[in-house]
Amino acid sequence: LREYFPETLVWSPELITNADGKAELKFKMADNITTWKLYTIASTKNGKIGVAEKEVQAFQPFFVDLDPPKFLTQGDEIFLPTQIRNYTPEKQKVDVTMSKADWFSFLDSDKKQIEVDKNSAKNAIFGFKANSAIKDGKQRVTAIASKDSDAIEKPVTVRPDGEEIIKTESQLFTNSAKFDVNFPANAMPNTNKAELKIYPNLMSHVTESVEGLLQRPYGCGEQTISSTYPNLMLLKFIKAENSLTKEARKNLKAGYERLLGYQISDGGFSYWSGKDTSDIALTAYALRFLNDAKLKIEADEKVIENATNYLIKQQREDGSFNKKYSWETSEDVQRGKLITSYVARSLALIGRTATSKERVPTTSDTLPNGRVSALAKALRYLKLSNSEIDEPYSLALFALASFDAGDNEEAEKIANRLRNLAKDEAGGTYWNLETNTPFYGWGTAGRIETSALVIQALLRSADQNQKAKDLIARGTIFLLKNKDHYGVWYSTQTTINVLDTFLATLTEAKAQKISVSINGEKLREIDVSTDQIEPVFVSLNDKLLAANRIDITTSENSAVMSQVVQKHYIDWKDSVSTKIDVNNSRAIRLDYKCDKLNAKIMENITCSVEAERIGFKGYGMLLAEIGIPPGSNVSRESLEEAFKNDWSLSRYDILPDRIVVYMWAKAGGSKFNFSFKPRYGINAQTPASIIYDYYNEESRGVVSPLKFVVK
Repeated sequence: LREYFPETLVWSPELITNADGKAELKFKMADNITTWKLYTIASTKNGKIGVAEKEVQAFQPFFVDLDPPKFLTQGDEIFLPTQIRNYTPEKQKVDVTMSKADWFSFLDSDKKQIEVDKNSAKNAIFGFKANSAIKDGKQRVTAIASKDSDAIEKPVTVRPDGEEIIKTESQLFTNSAKFDVNFPANAMPNTNKAELKIYPNLMSHVTESVEGLLQRPYGCGEQTISSTYPNLMLLKFIKAENSLTKEARKNLKAGYERLLGYQISDGGFSYWSGKDTSDIALTAYALRFLNDAKLKIEADEKVIENATNYLIKQQREDGSFNKKYSWETSEDVQRGKLITSYVARSLALIGRTATSKERVPTTSDTLPNGRVSALAKALRYLKLSNSEIDEPYSLALFALASFDAGDNEEAEKIANRLRNLAKDEAGGTYWNLETNTPFYGWGTAGRIETSALVIQALLRSADQNQKAKDLIARGTIFLLKNKDHYGVWYSTQTTINVLDTFLATLTEAKAQKISVSINGEKLREIDVSTDQIEPVFVSLNDKLLAANRIDITTSENSAVMSQVVQKHYIDWKDSVSTKIDVNNSRAIRLDYKCDKLNAKIMENITCSVEAERIGFKGYGMLLAEIGIPPGSNVSRESLEEAFKNDWSLSRYDILPDRIVVYMWAKAGGSKFNFSFKPRYGINAQTPASIIYDYYNEESRGVVSPLKFVVK
């Protein structure tokens, strides 16, 4: 049985030879019938480089190919060709069988008999219907001839035919907590799911975010940095080498290598793989990341130097940085102050990173002259404009930059202003965002990010009386309660700022026992050690009723955070997310149509997509996920042509069940066409298509699935 089909067979970032210059690497061989290419790069201690390339062929003269759709929807009917390849010197009669499984039923026979000529191939077609939802359901095909045989198995995930509804609730507690987990009457049968997450300390949030950020798209420069940053945080705070730090180092190196592709000739960093123009805020963020990363991995100093020089060249004589879009006739002064405070904070942090001493350095002893001058000019500009800055986001960055630059007097004045701008909400405290962040964050995500930065500034303040401590504690509660179901905070930039806040408030963890009960029945007892740095996940699925009560108790009087993530599906006829609220100035419209829903196998189908913000005056990144039916060959040529004709379209990724398109909001919206060809017969539907603001996923539009019949 062939069942192991990795896309990358082995990747070893570090392999040390013995004294004779030899090394051995053992790995499991895959079941793919293919030619593998192996690349090795070796270096000596004195910097000599050697490169080698070798091919490894995996082949057998008789085998069966199975390529089922990776994703289906409950009710989909598929007529799947399985190809028998016979490279033996004789024609063979072959019995081909698809094994039965609980999650699908056959539309015709589960056994086929075909004849395959020598050095030839022929299809056996199996019709089946996906009856029930399942994750990674097994589908196996066996081919037996008189002298040869082969068997292959691959996973298929079947989703319920409805809209997924996700609800989260978080609590920070000592001793005990309870959650009510209730499902509505219109929840589709067998779709109720719930999971309890227990975070014994703040470090466990960092650990979870490593995976959480990778579940979100990360195609642009900012997303590349932010999805990599948690790995760097782990390496900074976990001293002992273990499997977690090895994986973190591997991810950090891979993220660093990806980021290099976003630096362009002027030294700045762009959003899109070096093809766009450099962005001031993104370059400041990249510079901060690179200076942090070089303490844990080898980083090219020239890359850092070029980025620094780019920023210095963008600074104006008065010390400010501004960003005027090509379509704007005048500059936004407030945006200029916000970006200046962001760059100043990054320049000051670089100076702090550069020192090996455990203290807050001053600019004069840690930064090269060019950077010192740029930071000093930026801070002077912000100081002169201080009375005009009423945005908590900008003020928090200004305070943090002042603290790092050694100007504690100015920083304390700002911290006092920030205390007076706090707003209370349901036991927590937040600071509002009045405009967009340098990375277009707004709404809930922007409020969380602003609050995280303000708390960081208040933690640095010398005024730590009980009132100030209570304000910080309530702000932290607000952050914890707003964690999303991915285990992160809505967007990449927001998540990194929240994690920075948590790392600044880490306290020593206590060993304790945590008991979890559901509906009065004890479910699990968990032993938490002092060095526990990963969250504990408890599935509630097997015990769920329509209405449930979850009780948690701890053996120690210390703060613990828990989150319940509950999910269910509703019928599309009950969906409200597919309806556009035209009165909402931040609503997003998505329209998706195809020229035919009934087609022949390999017939070209052309689709049109329209995406538009309704009445929105700002700008920012939109992500459209356009569903495609199972077994589709998407025309890259059609997408490339669409991207040539519209500057607002920046990048696309073709996934097994959808196309992900990154675009910038523009007046009148974005429109594009693409085409695909169905490879085999289906009576099946696409997943729902969605569009959302990457930096505030609350703002979204949904189009229900399209159904296709292909014969």
